[in-house]
Amino acid sequence: MEPVRQWVFKVAASDILAAKKIFHDLKRRGITKVAILTAADAYGAGGREDIKEIAPQMGITLVADEVFGSKDTDMTAQLTRIKGTEAQAIVVWGTNPGPAVIARNRVQLKITTPLYMSSGVASKKFIELAGPENAEGIMLPAGRLIVEGQLPASHPQKLLLSKYIQNYEQRFKQPVSTFGGHAWDATMLLGQAIKNAKSAEPTAVRDALEKVRGFYGTAGEFNFSADDHSGLTEEAFAMVRITKGDWEMLR
Repeated sequence: MEPVRQWVFKVAASDILAAKKIFHDLKRRGITKVAILTAADAYGAGGREDIKEIAPQMGITLVADEVFGSKDTDMTAQLTRIKGTEAQAIVVWGTNPGPAVIARNRVQLKITTPLYMSSGVASKKFIELAGPENAEGIMLPAGRLIVEGQLPASHPQKLLLSKYIQNYEQRFKQPVSTFGGHAWDATMLLGQAIKNAKSAEPTAVRDALEKVRGFYGTAGEFNFSADDHSGLTEEAFAMVRITKGDWEMLR
């Protein structure tokens, strides 16, 4: 997304926004020393670089920098090394199943250090893989779709999210996740651009997308421009905690 590519638009909030949400929460809690554990793939590497950029800006020191393979079935070595540091929190960046393994191993090692995950595990599948007892208390940034029931009626996404959840769960007989919402947002944004352009001609649609402002989707409020084809800010994320096998919105 940087630099902007003429024909590429993105509906999932950028990783650096998720990382900022985590580090603002760490800062608010007075945490100054953090260990990171990131996947050895493109997603994990990108998150690792974002974290290393943000941490010093927030006055937070990285006291451990561990990596895990996406197919690793045991992370006790990395977690044991982290346990021996002064880390006041652990930030994990990866997608299933690795983070679920880490959640289980952490409990096995009796590590009580607060654990943060990336937005890449914002689905009930993560809780299922980790086990509710192992996922208890884990915090992560996530779109408000998964905590719609905890939003006030006045929130600008409330009605849209309620309708999306009802339609999705009636049709697919399973809980919603952040990721299905991204596909819905992309389709709705495309439809809005075609409507605004009064044309389905590619250049007209592209130009209309760049002018979309104040458009609410499942991920948040989209404000595209010629210089921004992502359209979302850190406000697209809420901080949530896993509590008794479900999502609890913190802020």
